[in-house]
Amino acid sequence: MGFIVLHAPAGENACCLRLLCPALREMDVLKVETLDDTMLIAARTVVSEVPCPECGLLSTRVHSRYRRTVWDLATGGRPVKVELEVRRFFCGEPSCDREIFAEQVGGLTQRRARRSNALRALLTSIAIALAGRAGARMAGLAGAPVSRSTLLRILRALPDPEIGQVTVLGVDDFAKKRAGLTLAHSSGAVEGTVNKIKFLKRQMFGRANFDLLRARVLRYS
Repeated sequence: MGFIVLHAPAGENACCLRLLCPALREMDVLKVETLDDTMLIAARTVVSEVPCPECGLLSTRVHSRYRRTVWDLATGGRPVKVELEVRRFFCGEPSCDREIFAEQVGGLTQRRARRSNALRALLTSIAIALAGRAGARMAGLAGAPVSRSTLLRILRALPDPEIGQVTVLGVDDFAKKRAGLTLAHSSGAVEGTVNKIKFLKRQMFGRANFDLLRARVLRYS
């Protein structure tokens, strides 16, 4: 087990921590240590006022404290685990539906999320490009080991991209997608697009259902 001694609390002087995790600039970092192949960062929030996510009113009344764990982007090939001590606040707006709310760390946490925004964005890109097994291998090499099922869940949870209004739909536009999904081979001017769809199908080893294939086709184009 290795330890890193902090020469200053998190803030403008903690340049190394700011580079590793910019979201920790406004927090007190209690310790940084290495556990096996994982870097562990323990920190707590210190801002005095936090806005209510429902009405936006700033609150200073602390209800309670609790701990949560967030995984962040790897550093030096090691996964980064951030153990946060955060607070719940009372909302002082009588008309607000949310009487108590938990604070979030900008750029690091989201409600009910165990991965940082940056790590989730990385895994989303890997899931779109490589899907399940191949994506899990790539994520492991990037210092973010996850299962193929996790990547598929991330991919399925993505909203459909904005397409806009379709003014003209040619017969070939429909035929090339149908051929790529149903036929072993096809020919013509749409061969490149058909091959791309077939490539996505082969990456998923024929075990993914249509909604997952549709999600990848829409984002891979």
